[in-house]
Amino acid sequence: MGPKKTLELIKYFFFWAGLRTDVKKFCESCKECQLTRSVRINDRSKITPVARPELPFQVVKLDLIGPIDPPSSKGYKYILCLVNQHTRWGEAVPLTSCSAKGTCKLC
Repeated sequence: MGPKKTLELIKYFFFWAGLRTDVKKFCESCKECQLTRSVRINDRSKITPVARPELPFQVVKLDLIGPIDPPSSKGYKYILCLVNQHTRWGEAVPLTSCSAKGTCKLC
């Protein structure tokens, strides 16, 4: 219901000094209220389309994930994610280290 509606309902029947503060504190501490409340995120930026390059491999996006704990049975602790911006084809490559030397061995 939220603090505003709860306050309006209570104000219809009761009043005491600090009523607004008490209702706000109650709603913030109520587990059921927190689970059922709707969350609004106001800091979202506008979605803008990403221009697609004319040729494959003109633009490649990379991201490194890790360290992953526990590592795999082969000792992989990191995952290198690559996406070709033209085709939008993605690949994930396991790595044992995130050093430049280790990453360049893939090429």
